[in-house]
Amino acid sequence: MRIKESNEKGVTMLALVITIIVLLLLAGVTIHFVFGKNGILSNAQEAKEKMMEEASKEEELYVKNFENWINGVVNGTPSTSPSDIEVVSTPGVQITP
Repeated sequence: MRIKESNEKGVTMLALVITIIVLLLLAGVTIHFVFGKNGILSNAQEAKEKMMEEASKEEELYVKNFENWINGVVNGTPSTSPSDIEVVSTPGVQITP
């Protein structure tokens, strides 16, 4: 009976274990950066909330200016035309006069 020599080339069990450990570490770091307290998803949610808040303020300002213009027209003293009212555009929010 012949015994095989251990000089065969190939991937050893130790190399597989080390590779799996490295992959698990990378996965853990990635999950932390995506779902963590200051992760990508929480930062995106905060940015969305700020954008919606600013868009709401902008819309309120536009409505107020437009109401002032309408009141001026009704009272016979329009100060500006509705097209003169400046509205700063917000990406993703469409406000039409």
